[in-house]
Amino acid sequence: MFRWSVRIFLLVLTLSLTGVSILGSMSAVSILGNEDNVNIPSGPIDANLNISNVNEMYFRVPFNVTNVGFFDLTNLRIEFSVTMVYDHVNLTGIGENITSSAIVFNKATVFPPIPNGQTYNGLFNASSGDGFLPINFPNATTEIDWYRTPYAVEFYADFIVSASYSLDLISFSVELFNISVGNLPHL
Repeated sequence: MFRWSVRIFLLVLTLSLTGVSILGSMSAVSILGNEDNVNIPSGPIDANLNISNVNEMYFRVPFNVTNVGFFDLTNLRIEFSVTMVYDHVNLTGIGENITSSAIVFNKATVFPPIPNGQTYNGLFNASSGDGFLPINFPNATTEIDWYRTPYAVEFYADFIVSASYSLDLISFSVELFNISVGNLPHL
């Protein structure tokens, strides 16, 4: 009798884990199967890109994530980095400026769990001292070629969205690269 009880328990346990894995996989596929389920940005990006005063710079990026699966979405983490592209003034040779890039912002934030069937509308906020890397900014008056066209300075964002699913058994990640978040015009 004890042997049969153990066998039945193991069968139920195995079937339960198999069911959780199948439903979790289907849920992850359904979330990533429709591009409208993960929207970053979900609206216009609000940014102050005044590189002359890094202390006043900020980014506000709206986003939404819809959980169309069977389980809660947990460990929602968004990493946001911004690269600044500009022509570095070459003082040794006229007209020989070098296109340079510098990562001027990098921040990761963890958001609350999203219950199944729900949409989380969030706002990724960053202000000076909160992810900005002042050491990476070039000197705006001596190092940037303000006559570069079409823009003197361009800003591009990279987003990495990751989350866990099915009782944290399945993890996934969505990566978006080189999304324009703004520019500064040439003189």
